[in-house]
Amino acid sequence: MIPDPDIVAPELSFRVPADGEKNVSTRTAIRAVFSEPVKFGATPPVLSANGAPIPSNASLSSDATAMTIVPSEEVPLPAAMSVDFAGVTDLRGNALIRPPWNWTVPLWLPVGAPLDSGTFKFPSIAAGPGEGANVLSANARDADGLYDLVLHRIGAPTSTWSPTRTLAVMQSMRVDTLVDNDGVLVTAFLSSDNKVRVLRNGEEWPEGSRFASVSNAGFALGLDPDGMLFLAYDMPRGDEGGTDVNVVTLPRGAQNWVPMRLVKTPPEEKSSHLLSLTLDKRGTPYVAYLDASPSELAHVRVWTTSEAWVPLGSPLNGEGEEVKHVSIATDDAANVFALVNFAERVLPRHRVQILRLEGAKWIECGPKIAQEDLDNPAFFARMQNGHVFASLGLDPNFEFLDVTRNGWTRIPPPTLAPEGKRVSGAMGGIDPQGVPFIAWTDFESGRLQLGRLNR
Repeated sequence: MIPDPDIVAPELSFRVPADGEKNVSTRTAIRAVFSEPVKFGATPPVLSANGAPIPSNASLSSDATAMTIVPSEEVPLPAAMSVDFAGVTDLRGNALIRPPWNWTVPLWLPVGAPLDSGTFKFPSIAAGPGEGANVLSANARDADGLYDLVLHRIGAPTSTWSPTRTLAVMQSMRVDTLVDNDGVLVTAFLSSDNKVRVLRNGEEWPEGSRFASVSNAGFALGLDPDGMLFLAYDMPRGDEGGTDVNVVTLPRGAQNWVPMRLVKTPPEEKSSHLLSLTLDKRGTPYVAYLDASPSELAHVRVWTTSEAWVPLGSPLNGEGEEVKHVSIATDDAANVFALVNFAERVLPRHRVQILRLEGAKWIECGPKIAQEDLDNPAFFARMQNGHVFASLGLDPNFEFLDVTRNGWTRIPPPTLAPEGKRVSGAMGGIDPQGVPFIAWTDFESGRLQLGRLNR
């Protein structure tokens, strides 16, 4: 007696991503498991993005019961993805039952749910190990004009927020933070006693962790490749008025700060506030500061082998304009960039220009950005492969720029929550794999949100 032929169609028993899944990471492997061994037809399964087939490689496991499909080129995001299994059959030739398989890959992945506790202003972020992050925010207090420094941690891979911790009371909203080479969160802020304080994992160093400062924005943290911590802060000059920039270091594993030579500013300069600090891949520190005298210039200096702070290029200024903000960054090829916010002296219009140091001159690196309502422009991190990222606070949202020595390109910012109307602060950081995070707050609701660039 001849047995009945196999007429049962194979099915999909498991797939990643799931059909209809949203917010899928680009790191997610595309994989399907079948109810029995299968084979491809004349053409392998087709991977599509936004309705158009894209180059990809599909392969079967050794027992032919699982398939992996990998894009062979980068997919522009955001993308609506799908897989077509046309031609896939079991070993007897029965066609696969082909249910829909669609998912979406956004440009920005939300990290955790929006956070509602407190009134958040201008968050600062330092990425932690893995895909987790540490977000510090200044929470406005009710009556005294001060702010609570609040730490929010979000872990990986669960993307759940840990209970918040209030670390200190601050005089201003400004916070600078980073994660050192040992995974320790380091935070600098201006305390209610008008001193710059530095915390490690929320705790103060036992000795020498408070520094006199006269400006709400006069401090900045940095880290060299060997794990040495740098702190720059403005320091009163004495009876003559004005300030100089003081820089101190903390070698990896040490408990006491080591002073470097002062960045002496000329007598005609009124202040060195709005500091920015960066270190290149060799560990060379650079500082930038704003002179608040009538000249309204921005200056950049570099620490040389002769143990002196040397001016780097000419002062940054614009004709008929005053400098409102300066921020500096270096990439892994030792290019030095300056992001400068200029404001017209007569009309309340702003422009941002990104400049790159070429020899002894600052040259334009991409077109200027003009905006009437421009706030808090800043480089916030350096990245591998010659990229530096910047965020610009604009009304109602913010701009996000990917900067290289050849110019900059816009990366669309994360989408506001449905009820969101205006961003009141945005700042970012980089994870150990070189992927940027961005944290921002909604002006209307005060909710804190966090996103990671999907790459």
